[in-house]
Amino acid sequence: EPLSGGFVGEVAFPTDADLKKAKAEIAQKIESAVRQKILSQVPADFKIIDGASSFNLIKQNVITETSGSNFNIAAEARISEIAFREADVVKMLAEKMQKEKGSEYEFKSFEVKYGVARSDFNIGRLSFPATFKAVITKRIDVDGLRQQVKGKSETELKALIYGLSDVQSAVISLWPFWVKRVPQNEAKISIVVD
Repeated sequence: EPLSGGFVGEVAFPTDADLKKAKAEIAQKIESAVRQKILSQVPADFKIIDGASSFNLIKQNVITETSGSNFNIAAEARISEIAFREADVVKMLAEKMQKEKGSEYEFKSFEVKYGVARSDFNIGRLSFPATFKAVITKRIDVDGLRQQVKGKSETELKALIYGLSDVQSAVISLWPFWVKRVPQNEAKISIVVD
């Protein structure tokens, strides 16, 4: 039988290069959109580090029927991320430090740097290297010290303060200049620990 229907002329059809480029673009756009959505829902005190996320394209459907010079791709993806509270990490490190040094020590300042994580999303486990640098100080019982210094002469005060363990430096000032002893009134004694 004779052929019927059909089309005479040029029809746009996506090439393999067009399909490959479109698949890469849709994967990138979906990943970016999903990550932004997840990050907007993660509480501010949680941290997600490199290696703590997994992105997988589940399927891509290419609809090669074109409208003009355009074609469509539909994609479905899954993203998994493991987050943790940095405060929990610092608390654990503080407990370890206090166990080694003593409970009277605390962090004055600290810095944490995280390496690339190893994640097991099946069991929800995350392991990562961390570099932790801290300045620790020994707590000083300011109220107890205030009781000890009441009524001391300048010489006795210097002997007491410089005799404290772990004190690197101290500035002792009796004011006005004619005062020779620490006042008995605690309200007039100012102790600043830095």
